[in-house]
Amino acid sequence: MNERQRAMQENVIKRRGPVRKVQVANPLRPLPHTFIEECRATIATGQHFSDWLWAQSALRRHGGWFEVRGVVDSSDPDCVLRRRRCIGGEVLEMWSPVRWVALLTLLTLALRWPEVWYMSCGDIEAWTSGAWGTAQANDEARYWLKKLRAWQEKYNHTDIAVKENRARYKQVMAPPRAYPRATYLFRTPEAGAALSHVPREAGFVAVLRCWHAVLCANEQRLVDCGQIDVNESMTRLLGAGDNFATLNCIRVSLAAELARH
Repeated sequence: MNERQRAMQENVIKRRGPVRKVQVANPLRPLPHTFIEECRATIATGQHFSDWLWAQSALRRHGGWFEVRGVVDSSDPDCVLRRRRCIGGEVLEMWSPVRWVALLTLLTLALRWPEVWYMSCGDIEAWTSGAWGTAQANDEARYWLKKLRAWQEKYNHTDIAVKENRARYKQVMAPPRAYPRATYLFRTPEAGAALSHVPREAGFVAVLRCWHAVLCANEQRLVDCGQIDVNESMTRLLGAGDNFATLNCIRVSLAAELARH
């Protein structure tokens, strides 16, 4: 995680208010693989995006809802719609699963953040090969990535192929000319028509909010089960500042699990 991303992470936590003074988890310590599996199960319930009820309501603001500007198919189990009251009447909105699929991919495959967020529609088969996850993980990731690709084609279609810019990140060493023009998979319709064909630069913050929500939900579940007793100051998943499990912790844990296989 670079300094800019660390600052973004701190801001996400600060906006959520004060926390209790208890021992907090080491933000750099790998997470148990069983816990990562539970986090995946928190997001991906059922076989369709309409089944992701928790994710649809997990964020009060910036939840991924956008006003429908094109195709609507109420019979499609991956098309999640709602009507929201506003000044002058109602607007029909659709839920975008983009940021949640990005987080789910990070929780499934041992990939770096830019490798996921700047994935092209043609990268799915390459990234879900045996090199980045177990056979089961590859199958799960491929299933949801293909569903997202179909969702984008139907509800956020674009004919604009843009120059891939992953090479700006130090983790990717290839020169810019090595990347062809491609259609991004994680393009964000909730960003507005002018930016709906590219991944948002603010995508790291958006996905980080999702990750924080998952940690909040699972910390409370662990407390309820007696596995974390905050009254005795045992380890929490969240804390002040940037003291919570980073996105890179996920990759380290997945890489260790992959090595065991």
